[in-house]
Amino acid sequence: MRRIAMLTVFAGFQICLQLWLQLWVSAPAFAQSEAIMEAEADRAQGLNSATPTTASINTSAEGLSKARLWFNEARRNFSSGFFNFATAPMKYTNLGGGQVFTYNYLSLEYRLGRQQKISFRPVFMYAFAGTDDRGFYRDESFQWGDAFINYTHYDLFNLPFDFDVISQLKVYAPTGNSSRDRGMLTRIRPYFIASRVMAPRWSLNLHFQPDYYINERTSYLNERGFVYTNRHYGYEAFAEVNYRINRYFAAAGSFGHDQMWSHPSVANGQSEFRNEELRADASVSVFYKGLISAVGVSQKHDVLRPRRGLRVFHDEETSYYVRSFYRF
Repeated sequence: MRRIAMLTVFAGFQICLQLWLQLWVSAPAFAQSEAIMEAEADRAQGLNSATPTTASINTSAEGLSKARLWFNEARRNFSSGFFNFATAPMKYTNLGGGQVFTYNYLSLEYRLGRQQKISFRPVFMYAFAGTDDRGFYRDESFQWGDAFINYTHYDLFNLPFDFDVISQLKVYAPTGNSSRDRGMLTRIRPYFIASRVMAPRWSLNLHFQPDYYINERTSYLNERGFVYTNRHYGYEAFAEVNYRINRYFAAAGSFGHDQMWSHPSVANGQSEFRNEELRADASVSVFYKGLISAVGVSQKHDVLRPRRGLRVFHDEETSYYVRSFYRF
């Protein structure tokens, strides 16, 4: 219960911060996934629908030098945000000792056009002391993650049946110690989200995210001296349904399928390895003045090597989480 309280306090702190800032924007349709959260925050502040700022400053450009005009345009096209994902294993959190792990990044963004932007996102991770999802006690730790550049297009193309498509391209650098130790050169993750409003309060989002690693070697030694093969390629795919409860709250649920293949390593006698998981999420989201936050539970079930029968939100396969995106 102590770990649940920590997650709740963190979400409450973000809401209180927004109350203090007193920045009003209209509430969007709610969602729980990271990319949709960001899209809704941008839509709420007009960052993915308004025209580029060049047109908005032409009438006041008289008397300004070209350098100052360029500076004003660049400043108005710049924005920033912060993303946080905090999670803790259900079983050990219920017992009072679950480890809270957080993944965080600062998003430094620049608008390239009417519905395009590019972002640089340095990543860091912090874990509180506690028992992880495998039952091992871990001390608190801090480490840098893999920073990435993210290109977003909010209207790349349209699909039949009134589906709009949000597209992203993420390119990672091996700035994290773990990635450098494994010999990762880069990681490329395209991301496509097809969205459709089904009814006044209902929306459907179909997510597909391929994942491809470029490595300098096919295998590595872990901290205990065992040989493991590096990840090669895979994907995440899931369908997400959102129901808007009122102006500030919504409920969301999703179901998906993930796979990841590793490199074979002939020199070490390692064949190609594959992970396959079914995933399910349920959450409640809140939007308030630039902050979108979802509190929920997430389950992952191993399809190829199951340790137990499939049961909805089994406590040994499920984690609590808080996912938040804050627009400065």
